[in-house]
Amino acid sequence: MGGAVSSDIITATDDATLINLMKEAMKKDPARIERLIAAARDGSKADNAKEPAQTNKAEAKNSNSNSIAVDIAAEINTLRTNPKIYIGYCEEMLKNFEGKILTIPSEGIRLQTEEGGSAVEDCIAYLKQESPIHELALIDNLSKAAQDHANDLGENGTVSHTGQDGSSMVQRLDRYGEWKGSVGELLAFGLTKPRNIVLQLLIDDGVPTRDDRLSLLDNKFTTIGIGVNQHKFQKSVCVLDLSGGFGPLVEKLKEPKKVTIKGELTPEVELILQSIPFDELKVEVRSILAHSPTQSVTLDYKPGSIEVTVTNPDGSSQIKSGTWGVAAPS
Repeated sequence: MGGAVSSDIITATDDATLINLMKEAMKKDPARIERLIAAARDGSKADNAKEPAQTNKAEAKNSNSNSIAVDIAAEINTLRTNPKIYIGYCEEMLKNFEGKILTIPSEGIRLQTEEGGSAVEDCIAYLKQESPIHELALIDNLSKAAQDHANDLGENGTVSHTGQDGSSMVQRLDRYGEWKGSVGELLAFGLTKPRNIVLQLLIDDGVPTRDDRLSLLDNKFTTIGIGVNQHKFQKSVCVLDLSGGFGPLVEKLKEPKKVTIKGELTPEVELILQSIPFDELKVEVRSILAHSPTQSVTLDYKPGSIEVTVTNPDGSSQIKSGTWGVAAPS
C-alpha cells in the first residue's frame, strides 16, 4: 500500500541525510530514481496549474454574480423612480395566464400560482396610486452578506431567512458593515431575468400583506445588497438585503454593558455608541457629555437594544430607548 510523504518529514530532515538517502537509492536503481524525480516534477507542475484554473473559475462566477446584481438593482430603481411603468409589464403578464397557470416565455417555464391573475390586478391597482421615490445604492459589502445567504440557500436547497449556521439576516450584515435605520431581506426563487425577479416580488402572489411589494417601494430604505446563485431544487435564488444605510465595519459590543458617565466621552462610551444604529441618539449623548458637565448619562446596552437615561442635577431624568433588527414594512 502506498502512502503520501508529509512535508513536515522533509522539513525536519537535514540536507545531508536526504542526500545520503538519494545516493543509496541511485546506486541500487538509478533509472527508477530518475523516473520518479521526473514524475514528481511533472506532478508539481500539474498541481500548480490547477490552482489558477480554480481561482479563475471562482473569479468568473463572482464577476457574473456582480453583473447580474447590477442589472437587478437597475431594474428595482426603474420601479422605484417610475412605478407606473410596471403597470404595462403587469398587463402583459395577464395575457399569459391559463387559470392559475402562468407562462413566462423569457424563462421558458410555466408556474402554478396561488391567486392567478387577481394578484397581478391587485398590483396594477397599487401601482396606479404610487409616486416616484429615490433610488437604492448598490453596496458591495451589503451584497457580500446577500451572496453568503444565496450560496447557503442554493447549495443546501433551503428557502429560509435563517442560514444553515443559524445566522439571521442582521448577523450576516454585521459581518460586513455598520447598518442604519431599518433593514429587511427579500427572497426570490426560480427566475433568472432581472425584470421577472422584480415582478415576482412586486406581485407577491399568495401573501395577503404583500410584504415584499411594500419593501421594494419603501422610502425608508436607501441601500441594497444583492446575491444570486443556482438553487438545488428551485433552479435559482436571489437574495435582496435592504437597509436605511450601510457603512464600514466597526467594532461592536457582543455582550451587555452598562455605564454611567458625566462630562467626558470615554472609549467605553464610544464603543457602546458605535454599537447602536441610532445616529440622532449618538449625537445627543456626545453633546451632553461634551457640553453639560452637570448631567450624568447612563447607557444600558444589550445586543439589539439600548436605554439611555439622562439625569439632571435636581434628580429628574429623561429616558430614551430603542431596539433594532428586521423591521416590518410600514
